[in-house]
Amino acid sequence: MGLKITDSVSASEKIEVKNAATVSNSKSASQNRNAKEKNRIFETKKWEIENLLKQEGCPVCWASNDQLERNWFWFFSESYGEGSGVSQYINFYGFCEKHTLEVAKRGPEYVKSAIYHWIISHKLPQLEQALREINENANSGKISIISGLEHRRVNKKLDVLKPSGSCLFCESYEATERRTVETLLVVLQAPEIRDLYGKTEGLCMKHFFKALDFTDSQYSCGLREILTFQVAKLKALEHDFDEYFRKTDYRFSKEPKGNEQTTWMRAIRTFIGDLEPKSKPNENRTSHEG
Repeated sequence: MGLKITDSVSASEKIEVKNAATVSNSKSASQNRNAKEKNRIFETKKWEIENLLKQEGCPVCWASNDQLERNWFWFFSESYGEGSGVSQYINFYGFCEKHTLEVAKRGPEYVKSAIYHWIISHKLPQLEQALREINENANSGKISIISGLEHRRVNKKLDVLKPSGSCLFCESYEATERRTVETLLVVLQAPEIRDLYGKTEGLCMKHFFKALDFTDSQYSCGLREILTFQVAKLKALEHDFDEYFRKTDYRFSKEPKGNEQTTWMRAIRTFIGDLEPKSKPNENRTSHEG
């Protein structure tokens, strides 16, 4: 007896149901994996911020200075000669003033010599070419009757000679700042992180202002916590300043002096953060022989 049409439809429906169940199970398994991975990343970020909040001072200052110390070590050890970094500091004619002083203080003699030799070797031909063209214009009399078009052409050539890009170390420092601020805002969703943050000095004003750039809804909880903390912190400083000035009044000048005497120090630290790295600089600098 042959297969009935109804039997065929029934079998087809069973296959479709089975396939749908397989797809559903696969989708569910994928969602579970994604949820586990998301939770793992969140826990890793929590661990990072917990360690930073156990340090003294602004956690973002601490993280940024600590990472900068590592950057110094690897830069002088090997990365000073890597292509992308070399191009960046050549195009910028070195580094910003602050980090140039650090290079001078920290770097091995061979590395410092190599860096500035490469910069000069790369930039000197461009400067010489520009000088030749200006001299040619001067000798032909064009320099005194320069047209608008010629003026723009010369300006364009001179602009190429100017520094471009940014300081290698400033760029890295700012990237660490932004990443750490964002991570802090995300993990402040966790009650234990909020409790721990409330026991710290919180952010300096510099990094508080950076936190205000994160306006997406995913950061709203963290932003509210940071803003609440910052208001309370400034109120406490204001109170201590009031107490300090009260005791400068002759009527109360004999009262015992307390923490209000160092309020100015805490205020400055609040506004500018930690300028010095908290981790110990690497003293075992790599030496090179030419």
